Amino acid sequence: MERVVNYALVLLVLSAASANAQAVVDNSAEKLDETAVAAMIEDVSAKFADPLAAQFKSLRQRDGDDGSICGTVNAKNAYGGYVGFVPFRYIIDRRKVYIGNTGC
Repeated sequence: MERVVNYALVLLVLSAASANAQAVVDNSAEKLDETAVAAMIEDVSAKFADPLAAQFKSLRQRDGDDGSICGTVNAKNAYGGYVGFVPFRYIIDRRKVYIGNTGC
């Protein structure tokens, strides 16, 4: 019985860890179009080795440009550690991603 409980705890921990996958870690997405944010998360996350681990924050429309989303993204490196938040720009209609020096 104890073995079953241990397996259940492991499964619970693993499922909780995956619940944070591709998360916006602040409330900045609330002011943006839901569909555009979902596409942005998918396309920006795909640029990294572990797309499911991407974290986003400080999302906003680019100044004077409602066709772009700017923000910061944190992703894991090849060793499995997060590298820190870096700026990105996402052009919604072209589904184009710019990481780093984005002009946002």
